[in-house]
This record gives sequence, C-alpha cells and structure tokens, in this order.
Amino acid sequence: MRVNCVAPGPARPARFQAKREVDPIMMDSEKASLNRYAEPGEIADAVNFHISDDAKFINGQVLWVDGGLINFPS
Repeated sequence: MRVNCVAPGPARPARFQAKREVDPIMMDSEKASLNRYAEPGEIADAVNFHISDDAKFINGQVLWVDGGLINFPS
C-alpha cells in the first residue's frame, strides 16, 4: 500500500471565483507559476501522477503543488 499526499496551493475553481473577489492579475494562467492561482487541472495532474504506475516506488511523500509558493512566500 502506498500513502502519499498532494498539498495544493491557491487554485481557482469555479466555486472560488463565484464566492470571492479575485485579483485579475492572479487569474492569468499564462503568467509564471509564482504569480498566479493554479488551474484545477494542474492540481489534478499531480493527483493523477500519484495514482499512476509512474509513482509506484514513491511512498510517504507530500507533493506540494503550489507553483513554488512554499519556497518563495510573498
């Protein structure tokens, strides 16, 4: 059995956009990852990797999917 975790940073799902006032600059997915919200698909890609056979030897890890935010907090 493998146990891993995906720890997402700020993302922009539809509910987020509907319930909050958002910074239009942070919504631009063409920008560098440090300066924007993640697309839901970018988080899903990390989850898909962890459940795939490509990650079969990875166990007990936390994969931070935050565009580098944890390394370079603003």
